[in-house]
Amino acid sequence: MYYRGHIPDHPEVVKKRLGLHLHPDYARMRATALPLQTTNRAKLPVSAGGPGVQNQGDASDCEGFAHSSGATLRLAIAGTPLPEVISGVGLYYGALLADRSPNPDGTLPPIFDNGTGPSSIISGWGRWGAAGRSAWGQVPSGSATMYQNPSDPNSALINPTPEQLYSEFPCKFAGAFFIQTSGLQKVIDIYSALAAGYPVSDAIPASGGVFQSYSGGILTAEQMTGPFDHANLLVDVEWTGSLGQFNAWLGGEAGLDAYLVGHGVNSWGGVGCVDGGSWGEVDPLNGLGGQYRFDRSFFDMLQSPCVLAVTRSS
Repeated sequence: MYYRGHIPDHPEVVKKRLGLHLHPDYARMRATALPLQTTNRAKLPVSAGGPGVQNQGDASDCEGFAHSSGATLRLAIAGTPLPEVISGVGLYYGALLADRSPNPDGTLPPIFDNGTGPSSIISGWGRWGAAGRSAWGQVPSGSATMYQNPSDPNSALINPTPEQLYSEFPCKFAGAFFIQTSGLQKVIDIYSALAAGYPVSDAIPASGGVFQSYSGGILTAEQMTGPFDHANLLVDVEWTGSLGQFNAWLGGEAGLDAYLVGHGVNSWGGVGCVDGGSWGEVDPLNGLGGQYRFDRSFFDMLQSPCVLAVTRSS
């Protein structure tokens, strides 16, 4: 059983999202010539400054891990790697706290491992910032390190300390920007972000048996069943046909979609993951498991594609 935890944003929140055209690096994304393949995942290993393949264990903090992995990988790609991986648990806690409302008497209720949405991650990150993995100390992620009573799946989470919430860390969050286009333009926008070195977080339906037991191959939208309940990270895209076919596809010519292949990273561990796990396929580019490939229909299906703006502050 692999755990999910993405909760779709309310439709009124979706209407107010900042589009990709407002991203501070959008002009460069738009001007970047699209290569036949991107290789951001070469920076995925921790030894290359990346987040590695993380493992959320039996907790519902996928949204935190998708965004922490994306931001850590982005800075590694930019040549300004962080001293350690951003804590996915920390971002998740920040989101849960951002959503929490006081009781009528002014006290604060406990927080539970009920999952969260991308807007809540953004709210928490903007309020408390991000901390490194070591600041939280809840490694590996899961009920054993996060629950007040690990034997009770309904127990509250351990309350964070001020030191955890406000830990100084050299990552500056400048916003989250969503790809709101559809069809071919949606794919091109994702391609452009990846070509400029920006991983893209997203939401997928992960409850179906094909994804739960995936060990290799190219996934299609038809194989993804159930609700949109899991946050993931898109890291690369490649065109397996010729340059001429690629240019024709960009121009809208039909019948060429089979040459498009995307690469994603999950948070259920995998070969080479320091926190264990065996999910997914091993990518020969970085030697790490926990990854997957997908086709054009998958691009069309995914929800909430998000491109972060983060910088190294020291």
